Amino acid sequence: YVNPKFQEMFGYDLNDIPNGKQWFRLAYPDPDQRRQVISAWIEKADSGKAVEEFITVDFKVRCKDGTEKIILFKRVLLHTGENLLTCEDITELKQTMEELRIARREATELSEFLKKMFGRYLSKEVMDSLLQDPSALELGGERRNVTIMMTDLRGFTAVSERLEPEQVVRMLNNYFEVMVEIIHQYNGMINEIVGDSLLIIFGAPQEVPGRAQKAIVCAIKMQNAMEQVNRENYALGLPELEMGLEVVRAFKMNGGLFPHCQLHRQCRQDVSRDIILQ
Repeated sequence: YVNPKFQEMFGYDLNDIPNGKQWFRLAYPDPDQRRQVISAWIEKADSGKAVEEFITVDFKVRCKDGTEKIILFKRVLLHTGENLLTCEDITELKQTMEELRIARREATELSEFLKKMFGRYLSKEVMDSLLQDPSALELGGERRNVTIMMTDLRGFTAVSERLEPEQVVRMLNNYFEVMVEIIHQYNGMINEIVGDSLLIIFGAPQEVPGRAQKAIVCAIKMQNAMEQVNRENYALGLPELEMGLEVVRAFKMNGGLFPHCQLHRQCRQDVSRDIILQ
């Protein structure tokens, strides 16, 4: 006797499988595969667990039409004391689980890529917020008020002309390392680094409560940190640097985070200067 559901699942009828042994050979035509299946069941049986505690096991099974299905086998204890082996087609479930596993892996890889690529421009809080809400990256963007900070090193061009290229790079790296850490503490986004200049935005791509106050405090902290920068420069035999800052509020922002695949935003000034630190 062949169960109609069994026939529907595998395509075999009584003429194909007069006994269970024949079905087993058809389902697993490869002798090595048959041995693996048998070994797996023996291992389960030798685990010492009660029948109702048996862990289910799944295998790929060859159907009559040559296709393969992933079948979940489970042993069920009947009231008569006999064991019944049930099977369930979980091919689509397994495929879905594999697709989800791949999607999770790709999402993790993308997240790590974004963190590596843009981590130097965005604080951890802003980066995490963008990863949780990717809609903030849409190129259509939105119009909002933000606070802008612009910095540059006074007379840097003349200073750099007296130094070797390696010294200039070391001096800039030292300066940027200190400043970027402070900027991230106050949720600023580094929009551009041009030579020795920084363009920093507070309030985009995510809203920053009290952005103007944070920008001003950040500017003061950055100015005070120049003492640390110059101490390190002195230890390296490099010249002292002087930084100027300008903080501007009430800009209107247009465009997405990186329109035209460039790390740049188009701004229209509402002309309202907040503070200038020399």
